[in-house]
Amino acid sequence: MSAETAIPQGRRLVVVDDNLAIRAMIVEAAQGLGQVVVAVDDGTKALEKIRAHRPDAVFLDLNLGKLDGADIYRALRSDPSLMSLPVIICTVSRVDTANRKLSDPAVPGDPALFYLYKPFTVSGMYVTLATAFGCDLRNLPPLHGRQ
Repeated sequence: MSAETAIPQGRRLVVVDDNLAIRAMIVEAAQGLGQVVVAVDDGTKALEKIRAHRPDAVFLDLNLGKLDGADIYRALRSDPSLMSLPVIICTVSRVDTANRKLSDPAVPGDPALFYLYKPFTVSGMYVTLATAFGCDLRNLPPLHGRQ
């Protein structure tokens, strides 16, 4: 299978973040790339939307309220129909802290787990999403002034 040279348009994304500004930034950037986006601000709604919409990838804040990102991640990985769904963890946590929160002996070295560390740029989000979709990063088209 050859890697894509651009992020295919029309992919379905669910964005989960309780911070309106960050959620809006991801939604606007993803829609600008031609993606179809559903955004939610809490973990309970997130699981409902993910199960209902069957997205191609999820942007997931690690630190949410009642049901946090680690709980959602574990729920996704325990569901056979969602266990290979690309999950992009958006966090301010250090790598070791994030890994500890997500640790699950049933999912060692998850190849569909990616990190986007806050604060991030649109360019950083673009590269992370392209990586999650298996795009060839050497041939990605420019963002046309969006950084």
